[in-house]
Amino acid sequence: MDKINKISLVKLLTKEKGEVSGIFSHIPTKGVSYGISYRDKKAGYCINGKFEKKYDDVFDFVYSKDGCQFAYAAKLNNKYFVIKNSQELDGKYDEILLDSLTFSDDGKSLAYIMKKNKKHYIKLNNLTLGPFDEIHPTMLFGIDNRTLAYQSRLRNKWAMAILDKRYTMEFKCMLMDFCYKQNHILYSGEAGGYTKVIYDEKAVGKYNEDVDGLALSDDGLHFAYSGDNSFFIDGKKINQYESVDQIVCNGGKFACCASQIQNDEDDEDVNSQVFVLGREEQKGRYSNILDPILTKDGKHFAFIADRNDAGKYFIVMDNKEIKPLGKICHSTFTLSKSGMNFAYLSEKDKKIGGVIKQCVVVNQIQGEPFDGLYSDIYFLENKNKVCYIVENNSEIFYIEQKFKAR
Repeated sequence: MDKINKISLVKLLTKEKGEVSGIFSHIPTKGVSYGISYRDKKAGYCINGKFEKKYDDVFDFVYSKDGCQFAYAAKLNNKYFVIKNSQELDGKYDEILLDSLTFSDDGKSLAYIMKKNKKHYIKLNNLTLGPFDEIHPTMLFGIDNRTLAYQSRLRNKWAMAILDKRYTMEFKCMLMDFCYKQNHILYSGEAGGYTKVIYDEKAVGKYNEDVDGLALSDDGLHFAYSGDNSFFIDGKKINQYESVDQIVCNGGKFACCASQIQNDEDDEDVNSQVFVLGREEQKGRYSNILDPILTKDGKHFAFIADRNDAGKYFIVMDNKEIKPLGKICHSTFTLSKSGMNFAYLSEKDKKIGGVIKQCVVVNQIQGEPFDGLYSDIYFLENKNKVCYIVENNSEIFYIEQKFKAR
């Protein structure tokens, strides 16, 4: 077992006083917050050990990127409003759209979508954008932390917008997806019986089938996506498969997972997966691929995979298969920046004290068991440690787990 350093952060409210309805954490600041449904049918949050005011309902808790600020939505007497750093902001509305509270990277701007008199608006600090007939809850800030990209509907037409500039290309349906980096924007939508891909207001392709997996490089100058079961980089077709999905980008490198039908030795059709690293194709016979990760230098590519739909997932790192310890939990697999070390959440097959326990595994060495993981697993590579936040026996802990580098 790896050496563990454990710090108690907060004890959860007892069930006699209320039910815990969600746990949120911020690793760098060791911040922990959780929602509470009280016995008197009120709701509130406990934020970093401090109990907030009770309301009829609370939702959409978010930390800023640096963890120094927080915000959430509340309902009281049939009116909705936003609380930021324990202070109620001006403005009471008919509704605040779920999953719309968004901080800029520097934490100085907060945006959310509200509804008033049957119209939708965006509140961005002291600025109000709208009215619109509908707004999708996903909003992305630009590099200046002030401009905001979003999609909205006026009458029966959807379009992208940056602040109050509505783009000229309009679509009958909500846009499929969009990316916004370094003031470059990539999105897709249905028009004229086709799905079009738009990069900086220029159509770069149109397809009969849905477009998936839009991805922009960090500098916004390169892009990738799948359309008509083909993989495209910068609008150029790389190859065609039975299906393409799970496109990932790190820095300026792209990778994707794709499937094709291959014949086995008995000439039976077998649905296998092909993974593509940039423009170099590598093959492996898998029935499912999840959680693909590409290192920034493009030298390492890893994922978890299944064979023959057996539900027994294992790790594939740079073409080498690794059997996990216990049952690997989907969406927890991660790599260090170097791509040489890996970690994941493992669920024990046997109960401990009547409870199924979990543990973090780093380079195939297990940490201490606990009841639940409430953060990502972060590598502190220069210290040969990973850190994460867990709950065990109704108490929240910050964990630093040492590991031996591969």
